[in-house]
Amino acid sequence: MDRQHPDFRATVRRDGSIRIVDWAPWLATAGPVNTLLEARGRAGVGIADLTIIRDEDRVALEVVVTFRCGDAPEHRETLTDWAARVG
Repeated sequence: MDRQHPDFRATVRRDGSIRIVDWAPWLATAGPVNTLLEARGRAGVGIADLTIIRDEDRVALEVVVTFRCGDAPEHRETLTDWAARVG
């Protein structure tokens, strides 16, 4: 299946909390609004797109994380911990 967009957008805040929303076309991805993402990264926030890989029965097998900003080890660890908890 060829995907145009990810399934979700995750925001990892400085306090370690995570907010996950359904991906929508209005979310910042490129162009001038991309400077907003860069500013969030400089402020210590991680923003990542999440793409769910599913088998032919639509069972989730894995999640592919693509950081838009703030790709830091602590943000990756926070997302890894979240994924382990939710399965």
